[in-house]
Formats: sequence, structure tokens, C-alpha cells
Amino acid sequence: MDLTSVSEMAKSPRTKRKVLLEGLMEEVIAETLLNFRARQVAVATSIDKGAQLAGHAAPLKLMFKAMLLAVLSTCEKLDTIKIVGVVRKKHLSVAFDTGMKSKESEFKTWPLGELRSIAANGEGIGLAAIDAMARMHRGQLSVCHHQDKRDEYMLTFTH
Repeated sequence: MDLTSVSEMAKSPRTKRKVLLEGLMEEVIAETLLNFRARQVAVATSIDKGAQLAGHAAPLKLMFKAMLLAVLSTCEKLDTIKIVGVVRKKHLSVAFDTGMKSKESEFKTWPLGELRSIAANGEGIGLAAIDAMARMHRGQLSVCHHQDKRDEYMLTFTH
């Protein structure tokens, strides 16, 4: 996904529907299975039953697919990407993690538009597109930097 596709989606009319996160992630994982096999990386999910997002399924699916592929690009052989979806009060959080969680780490909102802080490999532009798509669905992307130099990404949506 790039910023151009986000711009095109912003122009198209969207009807809001409830979309089950579990089913959406199953579709995304099935569509990216060959990518996982090629990198020899596994994926594991833990999603609250009944967790829902309000929006149109196609853009949401594109956003989660782009997020999963962005995380996959940072993985090493035999890593496991953990996807955790949790509903708390009026928020749905979806975390993507490949490293060990640290109690000292905290999530920081993704600096949308601050391209000067982006790594030379262009990964930041994809994350900016994901954040822009999340914002169109009343959400945002945040990043937690861990001591082992790996990042955990979280998409948080307001119901």
C-alpha cells in the first residue's frame, strides 16, 4: 500500500459496516501465506471473540495486509509474528509483534508526515500510508521500540 492508494480510497464513498476482526485477519493471513513460507516465518493470532471494526472491509483488509507485510519484512528466519486483538472499553487495539515485550517500553504515535525520520529502506512511507488509512477509520498507528532493536506496532481504533 502506498499514499496514492490511500488518497484514492479517501475519495471513494464508503459505507460503514461492522467487520469481524478475526475473519478479516484470517483472510489476510491466507492471502500472504506464500510470503510467510518464502521467509520461513510463522504467524500466530490471539483475537478477542467478537472484536469488530466499523468501516468498509476492502480498505481495512488492505491496511492489515500492508501492516502484516511491513512486519514480515523485518523478520528473521523462524520468527513468529504475533497478532493480538483486544477490545477495551471503546477501543480496539491490534498489536503486531516479533520481539520480546519489555515493561519499560511505551507506544509512541507514528509521526505521520515526518519523512526525515524514516529509514532509507522506505519502510516508513508504507507505515505512513497505514497510519493514514487507520485515521480514515477513526484509528491511529503507534510504535513501541524495544531494547533488542525490534519494534512492535499497534493499530488502535475508537468504536
